[in-house]
Amino acid sequence: MPRIKWVPNKKDFKTAYNIYVRDGKTQDDIYDALGISEITYRKWKYRFKQEFKKFDFVNHEMSRKRKEELKEKKHQQKKELLTPRLLTLSLRKRIIEMLENDLSIEQIADICRISVFSIYHWRKHIPGFRQEIEYAKSFANIKVKKALKKRAIGMQIIDKVETKIYNKNGRLITRIEKFRNRELPPSVGAQTFYLINREGWKKDSDTDISNNKGAILDIIDKMSELPGDSDYLKDLEKEVD
Repeated sequence: MPRIKWVPNKKDFKTAYNIYVRDGKTQDDIYDALGISEITYRKWKYRFKQEFKKFDFVNHEMSRKRKEELKEKKHQQKKELLTPRLLTLSLRKRIIEMLENDLSIEQIADICRISVFSIYHWRKHIPGFRQEIEYAKSFANIKVKKALKKRAIGMQIIDKVETKIYNKNGRLITRIEKFRNRELPPSVGAQTFYLINREGWKKDSDTDISNNKGAILDIIDKMSELPGDSDYLKDLEKEVD
């Protein structure tokens, strides 16, 4: 029910402004929010318009100041990004370690909280840093090559064996851990991949194993120097056939 002798206050003007101008709703929504009738609103309509203009001016000024602040902040961030930091010894070592673990420049910059520009600046102007980066990037490939070679010729691995001892009630008494060496036999697939690449044979869209049986069999003949049983060589020959 409409209020009697209702006089709008600053809060009412603000509520009406938010409903009508900011939220884009109708005047009926203003009547419901303020609890007044249409006649009461019309009585104070001129005053509402005057207050709306004031709110428009204030909001415009606030919006303008906010835009200026955002612009200044963006400019400052850009300036910081284009200003290289000092490369300390610990930071340099950390960057190289992460590159060896196959992280990208962008990921390293994010983790170390530095700009990508700084890393490229250091690479260009600090002596030896470019070579360190290039070696670190190839370090992951070197580790893969070494692991592939070991898998191709076979290797020893250490297995961890754990023995649990229980009492009559099924309660665990103790654990005994033992380590044992085990021979991992050569992998036919690893041998094929490793030797083909070492011999300079490259597989492309028009070349497959069936077209290179002679070359691969020649490679298999050269594997007689590898230690161990020759059964895996026979398996390799079958795979080629």
